[in-house]
Order: sequence, then C-alpha cells, then structure tokens
Amino acid sequence: MCEYIIIGASSFIGRHLYYCCREKKIESVGTYYKHNFNKEWIPFDLCTDRLKSLCDYYLKGKMPKAVIICSANTGIDSCKSNFKESSRLNVVCTKELLKEADALGIKSIFLSSEAVFDGKKGMYTEEDDPAPITLYGQQKLEIENILDKI
Repeated sequence: MCEYIIIGASSFIGRHLYYCCREKKIESVGTYYKHNFNKEWIPFDLCTDRLKSLCDYYLKGKMPKAVIICSANTGIDSCKSNFKESSRLNVVCTKELLKEADALGIKSIFLSSEAVFDGKKGMYTEEDDPAPITLYGQQKLEIENILDKI
C-alpha cells in the first residue's frame, strides 16, 4: 500500500522527502510538473489533474494515508510579478486539492513557509501571530487558514 503521495516531489524539499521515504522503505509516490528528475515520478498538474484519477490509475483505486503538498510557486519576486498565476497555483488549486483529499478521506500535509511571518523577531513558533509582508507569505497563510476549516 502506498503511504504517501508527494505532490511536487521535484521541488527541493519534495525531492529530499521522497528519497528519505524510499531509503526508509516507506511506500510513496512522487509527482512532478516540469522537472522529472526520477523516472518513477508521475506527471501531475496541480491545477488540472485530480487526485482521485491519480489514485485510480497509478494506485489501482487504493488511497494513500496522506498527500504531502510540496508544490508551489515559491519565488517571492515571481509571485509578485505573476500575481494571477501564482495565486491560482498557490491558493486556488492547492485549496481544491485539499478539498478533494478531504472528500476522499486522505489526510493532507501542507508545507508552509516562514514567509508567513514578517522576519522582525525570528525563531517563530506556531503560537506566534503571522504577519506576512510578501504575496508568497500571504498565499501560504491563506492556505493555513483554509486548513483550519477542513
């Protein structure tokens, strides 16, 4: 049984997470959008592909324990200069994936960012109030707030 689907296994953190799972013999499936660094990874467009279709086709209808969302437009400047595109990927499509995972009974693990804080204090904890100063940080915080409601 597949324990995890790592959406965005081609990202820096996603790639390390994927290989760590493999090293520890944890069954996991990795996805990529543009950069297929591993022939075992599955193409997945967060904005057009569906999690259920991925599970039906590649996992023969079995559901993983969790989906780990590592995909995002993480470039601070890129998010700012491509507002609509980054908002679509980082908020709208991520929100839809979270809703779909919830409807399928799959737990979601979302990788947020320290960018949800303003950087004035440092050494933040979950008890600290977020205060993003970048669009990217605002987008990440928006998803965090959505997770609180799912």
